Amino acid sequence: MTSKYLITSEKFTGSLFMEYKDGIIWKFEFSKDCNINSDTRAQLAKKIRIQEDSVELWNNNPSLILTRLLNDTTFEVFYKAYPRKDGKKLMAQRVWEKMKDVERIQAITYIDTLIEQKTSDGTAYPYASTYLNQRYWL
Repeated sequence: MTSKYLITSEKFTGSLFMEYKDGIIWKFEFSKDCNINSDTRAQLAKKIRIQEDSVELWNNNPSLILTRLLNDTTFEVFYKAYPRKDGKKLMAQRVWEKMKDVERIQAITYIDTLIEQKTSDGTAYPYASTYLNQRYWL
């Protein structure tokens, strides 16, 4: 079984992504927009919990927000949630395949915010490929 978590904070931009497979850490990565210096990155990396059952310890730090994420970050999930279906789907899919998991999660979770923005200001949704290429969620 796979579980995914995102760590964010008001003290830095970007996020940290952790993935556990069968209860053991499998992946840990910083988002591209993460502005944490290398010393702080090293400190955070040392605090990684090998066992998933201790991942909740991240919540002991009041400046960090730990969020459990949806497991399915496939292009199909993104495209189903994205409000504009015209345009070049294959082009969007190629961009998606080059993205890291953390970026995929950010792209999916930002869709609701994009819908609110575009509804309130009355402007059109960008094509899916434009949304992904220009990283609207950043």
